[in-house]
Amino acid sequence: MIRTSMAAAAVALASAASAEVIVFTQYDVWAAFCASSPSTSFIATEDFSGYSGFFAGPVVGTVGGIEWSATATSGLFADAGYFSTNFPETELVFALAPGVSAVGGNFFGTDFSFNVVPSIVEVTLSNGTTYLASLDTADAFVGFYSLGAEITSISTVALGAEGGPGAESVFATADNLYVAVPAPGAIALLGLAGATAARRRRR
Repeated sequence: MIRTSMAAAAVALASAASAEVIVFTQYDVWAAFCASSPSTSFIATEDFSGYSGFFAGPVVGTVGGIEWSATATSGLFADAGYFSTNFPETELVFALAPGVSAVGGNFFGTDFSFNVVPSIVEVTLSNGTTYLASLDTADAFVGFYSLGAEITSISTVALGAEGGPGAESVFATADNLYVAVPAPGAIALLGLAGATAARRRRR
């Protein structure tokens, strides 16, 4: 078993699950958009540097007052600031409480030894909005801003690029998780809008 600037996307899709969600592929643009919103107080970053090794169950942390909980079938693995699934081609899910209006991260695929590999990466929100792209760098950023319902989860899965190295053993991996912390009073408004709208893995 094997353990990644966004390249020009061979495939880049944002589903029509919600016309009220804006998708971003550049952190600076996403951050500027969030900063211009009166509903955003500040952007908080979880860099996963405090996590290392294998985790059988959910991993829970807090960033900017927002609690995140990570889960994946067959467990999770963290190393050198990378947070990943412990089994290839399985989904890495981050639940957020309370929900937020904007979330993003550096999502990509790695091999068994946490080397970045070309991958088809899918990132999905709690409302079904999905972004799909061919990515090959750890700098790849995907961010979302919801104009309607709050975002309560973000998940990612990585599949080996056709003909790429280790195509059968790609692990969904995140380097950073960014959340736009709601401004005072914004959480209630979001709720209203929602109601109306190189270590080794264990074998």
